[in-house]
Amino acid sequence: MIHEYALDPETAFTKDGFWTLLKDFGISHGRVLVECPSASWSKAMQTALIRGKNELGDVAFARLIERWAELRRTKTIVRRRMEYSNVTSPSWMDRALAEHRGEPFRAILGKHADGTHSQVLTKEQIDLGDERWAAETQQIIERDADAIAACVGPIGRISDDLLIIDPYFNGEAKWQQSLIAILNACRAEDGHFKRLEVHTRDFISDERSSGRRVIAASKLKILQSEVSKTLPG
Repeated sequence: MIHEYALDPETAFTKDGFWTLLKDFGISHGRVLVECPSASWSKAMQTALIRGKNELGDVAFARLIERWAELRRTKTIVRRRMEYSNVTSPSWMDRALAEHRGEPFRAILGKHADGTHSQVLTKEQIDLGDERWAAETQQIIERDADAIAACVGPIGRISDDLLIIDPYFNGEAKWQQSLIAILNACRAEDGHFKRLEVHTRDFISDERSSGRRVIAASKLKILQSEVSKTLPG
């Protein structure tokens, strides 16, 4: 499982902020950061880096720059379509909370003045082993479209290649729904995949006969005529 976290630029690189925890992000740790809740997040983080240089000192700042570059290199910082953060407040936290209500993060990393928002995880709570920081990398999931898509989506959004292997794919609605849900969760429509493939058998066993029915053509037709209708581009 890959869990998405929102990080407040104001508290990211302060002396007592979250910068020491950047080493705990990455695919192997089950955590990624999300560029949110606006297109200006990256710019705000760069400004925060500049402030951090004055506050942290040369040695600590050098470690910070190295960790930040590694997150970028390994695609541990991901983009998300901000569909719920269109609130009028200029506050980053208000917009992040609005986005969280529409599509939850694992947690929002930052501070909140009144402490009433359970979805906001402070540095002190992480030190105490808060369960919102726990990120299991393996989990048994239900065999339904939404559960599968929720599991695959976060890693699909940061991948260049997506190979879906399903020998049993056919024209039944449940197979089509799963495939569509996975591609939507991975945001395939934004064109970030260099390779997007569905691998399936070109035949199925037919217990009613002694042979096998070749159905490669019909599977291709399903993809072209049915699935593609709901996945423009």
